This record gives sequence, C-alpha cells and structure tokens, in this order.
Amino acid sequence: MELSGTPKHIVFLVCAELSLGTLDEVGARTALSAKDPAERGVAARCCRVLAAPLQAETYAALRLALTSTHPKQAELVSAHNARHVLRVDLSDAIRAAAAAALLPLDEPAATWPTLMQAIIHHEDPAVVIAGLERWACAETVPTLVLMLNKECRVPVAVAAATALGRLGAAAAVAVADLEVTASRDDEALRQAATAALARIRQSR
Repeated sequence: MELSGTPKHIVFLVCAELSLGTLDEVGARTALSAKDPAERGVAARCCRVLAAPLQAETYAALRLALTSTHPKQAELVSAHNARHVLRVDLSDAIRAAAAAALLPLDEPAATWPTLMQAIIHHEDPAVVIAGLERWACAETVPTLVLMLNKECRVPVAVAAATALGRLGAAAAVAVADLEVTASRDDEALRQAATAALARIRQSR
C-alpha cells in the first residue's frame, strides 16, 4: 500500500507520538536512528521543543538526519492493536523537523542550502519563514525563488520575496520571477515583490 502527501504523513507522525509518549533528549536522539521513519520524525520534532542547549551528540544526530536516506516503511497500530506496515515516504518531514531543531544554532554558511531545502517542507508556515530569513544567501536564491510559486502559502512567499530583496544584487537572477509575483492578486505579496525588485535594481 502506498501513501504520500503532506496530510497523510501527519497521520503517521501523530500515531508515532501517541505510541512513543514524551521523549527526553536521550530517547529522542536514539529514536533519530530508529527503523521506523515515523519514530525518526517524532524524535526530530521533539528536539525542537526540548530545553536548549542540547548535547553535541544530539545536534550531530539532527545534522545526520538532514542528509540520511530514511526508511520508507512505517508501522501503524489500529485502535484494536492490529499492526499494519505501510509504505510511506516521510523523508521530507524528518528533514524539515531536523532543520527546525537546528534553527537556533549558528550553522556554517555552507550548510544553509541544505537546511533551507529541508525546512521548506515543514507544515508550520512560521517555521518555514524563520528558516528563509535565517538562511537567505546567494546560494539559497533558487530555493527562495521556488517559494514565490503560486502554490506556496502567501506568508511564505512574502517572506521569500523580502529575503530576496535583502540580498540585493546577489538575487539578480530572481528579477523575472519577482516581476511575475508583483502582478499577483494578493496585495501584501505584490508589495513585497515590488519592494524586492527596487532593492535589487538599486544595488546593481
């Protein structure tokens, strides 16, 4: 049985949270390498809400989760305790949660593209926006441009346009996409894209 898509991955994570209960830091770090991908996702999410700073070993495990190949079989336990093993790809959710847990740290600039590519899959727009703002640089311009897409949530697209504007000349390749965004229906998005275009053109 195949399952994919954001709404369905949340089901697996919630079920795993109910099964695992509250994790302390050691438990979360151990679960980051569990065979069940849902447990990995829950562990990464737990790390974000645990009291900081975490141990160096935990941060190392989160960084590994950003680049690891994750299992694609998760176990779902029904209300009657029947166990079902289903195919589901939770890789994006695991990586997004790991990136969110790393937000408070001063990660090396060389890792920003990987971090931003991960965090854009987070279900919370506020977390995505925090990642766009923190890791905006010349190397992450392609991801910021991707976030201007009309399929993206408007607050996220506004944050992406604003970040591109702050980059100035380094975001010159985004001009055409910002021009399209400046003609969109949402007023806040139009204003953000127009302001970004002005800043980029002034900095050339």
